[in-house]
Amino acid sequence: MTSPPYPNFPPPQYQAAPALSRANARARHSPIDIVITTVMSVLAAAAGLGSFCYSLFFAMATDACDTPALAAAIGWAYVVVWGGIAIAVIMTVAGIIIAAVRGRLMWIWPTLALGLIVVSFVIGVLLIGSASCNNS
Repeated sequence: MTSPPYPNFPPPQYQAAPALSRANARARHSPIDIVITTVMSVLAAAAGLGSFCYSLFFAMATDACDTPALAAAIGWAYVVVWGGIAIAVIMTVAGIIIAAVRGRLMWIWPTLALGLIVVSFVIGVLLIGSASCNNS
């Protein structure tokens, strides 16, 4: 038996698969980075919510007396705590998006946000503690 004759048409020409660009190759993140980013984001959100809820009790510092210095301290404590939370949220969202696009580590941003929330809350508590009511 003889093999069938080769067909008269040329073999199919396949296009080469497009190579992945460097930007797409860098944008892949390791599962560890994604898990740590998620965990730190949840911790930062919990810390932000907790510090916001606890800061609502700052007004109880005025129950003993009503002085202008204490009212000013409470106002500044709200600005520091709530401003720190707002900056942390903006910093985390923007940082994670930019890091994801550029292919860099993402877990750094929610970790920095958690630190900022803790520091701003401590400063707010110290502001409330610094304004004392002297009844002597």
